[in-house]
Amino acid sequence: MTKVRFVNSPTDVKLIGCSTITGKHDDFEKIQASIYLAQLSPKRKLKDIYNSISDNQVELVIDYILDEDPHQLEHTWLNFMINGTRIATMHEVSDHKSYTQKSQRYSTAAPESHIPHGVSGELFEEVFRPVVQAGFDLYYRMETPDSVEGVNKEDARDILSLSTMTSIVSTRNTFDELQMIRSSMAKDKPFEIRRIGEQKYKILRKLAPMIFDEDMDILKRFPIKKNLTSLDYSNKYVEKVLEEINGLVEESDIDIGYLDVPITPEEPGLMSGLAAMTTRDDRNFWGLLKAYENGEITLDRIKLVLGKVMDSGHTSVAEHDMYLIEDRSKKSLNHQKTRHRHIVDSYTPLDIAGQNFEYDMHPSIEKFGFKEEYDAHMQKIKEAFDTLKEHGIKEAYYILPNAIKMDSYITTNSTEIVYILEKRLCKNAQEPIRELFAKPLYRKMRIILPQVFDDAVPGCLKGRCREKWPCFDKKRGASRQMPYRSKDELLH
Repeated sequence: MTKVRFVNSPTDVKLIGCSTITGKHDDFEKIQASIYLAQLSPKRKLKDIYNSISDNQVELVIDYILDEDPHQLEHTWLNFMINGTRIATMHEVSDHKSYTQKSQRYSTAAPESHIPHGVSGELFEEVFRPVVQAGFDLYYRMETPDSVEGVNKEDARDILSLSTMTSIVSTRNTFDELQMIRSSMAKDKPFEIRRIGEQKYKILRKLAPMIFDEDMDILKRFPIKKNLTSLDYSNKYVEKVLEEINGLVEESDIDIGYLDVPITPEEPGLMSGLAAMTTRDDRNFWGLLKAYENGEITLDRIKLVLGKVMDSGHTSVAEHDMYLIEDRSKKSLNHQKTRHRHIVDSYTPLDIAGQNFEYDMHPSIEKFGFKEEYDAHMQKIKEAFDTLKEHGIKEAYYILPNAIKMDSYITTNSTEIVYILEKRLCKNAQEPIRELFAKPLYRKMRIILPQVFDDAVPGCLKGRCREKWPCFDKKRGASRQMPYRSKDELLH
């Protein structure tokens, strides 16, 4: 038995990079002001403005940006390293995009667990510690080396609790970082999230004191997007709305493989196709739209042009068609979805997922004789979660497993869906996201708009694999499988 180390030490947050011209971090606000002035002075180079602007001018420009045009802050970037946090924190971090988390696919998880704020004494010794320790024990028995047949690391990790320690690198523009800090420091946020926000704010107060002012008043100057994960579900008004919805909507029998595209453009391909036609037609977009409405151009013709432009590599035109993808899958699979940055995604709050408590089990776990132990441990997790909730522990969901099922809603455009399919249909992609998300999505999208999505397949089906280590490379390939021979393999 590997003894788990339980820690409650502060999360370590470090600024590892930001927008700079000099290579130092002391010119951040000066760059921000210079970028804005350069837009108003097209005949002057950014560096010339940077070298001539005074500190007083910087202050005046920053003050104007914050009052009148805060989205200018999206031109500067901040890079943070976050060490000593837990997997559960990712549910909040992923709301703000552009992050990379230490993978547990190729490396074995270290036996380290964070103690949730408020868990101590008997709750820790009799409820939290034994469940987490048992989870790691089963994980190490299930997890096998790559050269041995058995449960893969990526599937064995589903038994680990969300309190397991991890590390994160995040890159965000300044505007998003302002939102993140404001929302994370709210009193209703989990202790861990507040601590990250406070440490970031302390660092950024020194880096950019005019933007991240001492009393946070500047954050109130402009509207911040609502963070849906911060909603208080104990609020009586929210509860009333949920009750009304539950009274109107019948429960659906959906399982781990459920995926749908419930909202699509009224005429898929029309907007993107017209945008593609403007590259070769004298008429502008509105002229082409009028021609379509008058019957001078058919939708088939528009889609044909769209397909040709996409085949030529000009995929950005497809960004004009948006889709909503509805999916139910396990928490660890959702982590992979959020690696795609150009999406808007929302997920079932972990607290609600814990109350429903439905979980996934990979077939290999049953195949190699771990099903009974796996189910028994899941029952222990459920009981521990209920006990923590009864004791008023707000962060009770930290005990939940990676295998917990959640609903997700992703809004994105055709260009990003093509990219997702090309990467996630590959046999080097992890099996859950390939089989349970990418393949069902491909089957639906190629029916909705074949001119765009029929060829949204891995490189091996296009004549050239772009993977550094192809799946058929027995020494270095991730999956050690033969590549696809036809698109028909993706339809089953």
